[in-house]
Amino acid sequence: MTNFKLLKTPKETYDLLLELTSIDIYNKSRARQVIEHRAFFCYILRDKLKMTFQAIAKYLGEHSEIKTYHHATAINSYKQFIIYRKYEVEYWRKLESHFNVSSQFEYSQLSKLLEVQDNYDELEKNYIEALNTIKEYDIKSHDGYTQNELEYRKLNNEEKQQYDERALLVLKSFEWKKPQNEYEVITCAS
Repeated sequence: MTNFKLLKTPKETYDLLLELTSIDIYNKSRARQVIEHRAFFCYILRDKLKMTFQAIAKYLGEHSEIKTYHHATAINSYKQFIIYRKYEVEYWRKLESHFNVSSQFEYSQLSKLLEVQDNYDELEKNYIEALNTIKEYDIKSHDGYTQNELEYRKLNNEEKQQYDERALLVLKSFEWKKPQNEYEVITCAS
């Protein structure tokens, strides 16, 4: 047990544990050694890699023969390891000393990444629905605008400035049609 590796993933953690102990925790076994080492694995994933219990359960459910591994099972394994550790302190301390973790990756985010990967199709569907809703809203929000007003929104800043200058001239040309509030009173002398 002289190998020291910098761990980056749960797979590397499993490989190191298998290499050091020759106990395959992925087997669907109720043997005491397998259960204790599986609990140790949950402990390492939780404390060293900062994975959530849900992510631990998901990982073990996908990679081991145990397909019914839930977050409650991961919590129980984690708590049980704390008890197991009290009876063979030196063995577990020596084994744990081999599990050095790289701090470059935030493993607490792994469960979110797994959820995103699993829900990719649903997310894509929701995204498309949201885009369609935005398009519908965009069309409704322009209801009542003239075609020129809609085209104006497509112009870049320079074109908008030129448009505004020309429109100002057109608007000034309509001023002579507006009635004046002040009238000059002409008195005629008779």
